[in-house]
Amino acid sequence: MAGEPTTLRFQVWSDLYLNTPAEVNNWNHNRLAEYLLIPGDTSLMLTPAHYGRVRSFLASLCGKFRRVFIIAGDRNWGAESAQVEGGPVPVIGATGALAAFRRLEAEAIMNGRFDVLGAR
Repeated sequence: MAGEPTTLRFQVWSDLYLNTPAEVNNWNHNRLAEYLLIPGDTSLMLTPAHYGRVRSFLASLCGKFRRVFIIAGDRNWGAESAQVEGGPVPVIGATGALAAFRRLEAEAIMNGRFDVLGAR
């Protein structure tokens, strides 16, 4: 009916901290809502060595959810290295993160369902 409010249901996964390829591969992503919001740190997974796994992971989410939104956390943007279990790990910094997010948004495999919020 016209004028009726629309209810949007979001599933929220905050601060995933997916530090290793195994964690990305083993993440359980059951759908409980139409839209997925991932606010906060996704961790170090945007490094070039992990880009393909991240792309596959996000594409699988885009296949299950109507839309997937990410709000990057501080670990996705600023550092040039980060401390994780086992020692320091290089990360890509703000410029590299923005480029990787833009590239992921544009990937055809995402079917236009992946958006990075606050990265404009």
